[in-house]
Amino acid sequence: MLFPMKANNSRVLVIDDNQPVRELITCMLISRGLQIMQADDGEKGINLALTAIPISFLPDTRLPNIDLLAVLAYLQQDPQTANIPVEEVLSFLLTYLADLCP
Repeated sequence: MLFPMKANNSRVLVIDDNQPVRELITCMLISRGLQIMQADDGEKGINLALTAIPISFLPDTRLPNIDLLAVLAYLQQDPQTANIPVEEVLSFLLTYLADLCP
């Protein structure tokens, strides 16, 4: 399973500029009992990550304003966010679908 069903901090940060994709991922994660934070660009994602400290990031590979590599490099500099796991959106979707198949 990609994310635990319950955790003390069960916030996942979804960063994607495509609103329908963000909403789909949010729906999938909520069904697993997780709390979701959403950002539509890298700058907003950084700000959310630093203020709410998620258990995982789920960013798109192509982001407006600040690209994914710059977001990750910035977050690696902060001890609170440096070790938070990152799952790329496509790999998350494929893993989620695989979990549904017997």
